[in-house]
Amino acid sequence: MGLDLHARQVTECRQLDGSTPKPAQQWDPCKLLDKVEEWVKAGIKVYSCYEAGACGYWYHRELTKCGAVNYVVAPRALENQRRKHQKTDRLDARALLENLESYLRGNRDAMSIVAVPSLLQEQQRSVVRYREQLVRNRRRAEARGRALALTQGILAPVGWWRPATLEAVQNPAAGVDGLPVGKLARGGASAQRQRTKGTPRA
Repeated sequence: MGLDLHARQVTECRQLDGSTPKPAQQWDPCKLLDKVEEWVKAGIKVYSCYEAGACGYWYHRELTKCGAVNYVVAPRALENQRRKHQKTDRLDARALLENLESYLRGNRDAMSIVAVPSLLQEQQRSVVRYREQLVRNRRRAEARGRALALTQGILAPVGWWRPATLEAVQNPAAGVDGLPVGKLARGGASAQRQRTKGTPRA
């Protein structure tokens, strides 16, 4: 089976042995698991694959529990996308099925298999990735804040959002580490020009 997995549905395209693939159809992910379990109990060897993505590895674990041999593969341009510039769930499921069949016949270049982490490893990675995402979001927000302050003539320092620094930005007389802030917004532009004029040229 080639599976195109999404949060609310999975599109499945399958074939029995070397027969012609059946038309792709959409399933509720849990109902397809029930069907896979039914096939396995009937003595059918089930092979499946889907691309690694936002849904993670939970479906791989559930398929394995049902008795299927599942592969999580690295995303790449599928054959239908290269030839026809088309991308639909049904076409993707069919292309994954063709790649899986080729892989099972011995063509190890047909798919790039992803090493599935343990549940604990996945949770640990998620914490690290989430922290990195929060740090990137904070930096972007800080840069937007500095840019917005500059449009109002305020020279906000790096880390302006921290409580002590923010207080100094709101009260320029306080300064930050002995350096004034917000001078341009408080009539400091003229004073800045005067100081520049009074500075001897080298």
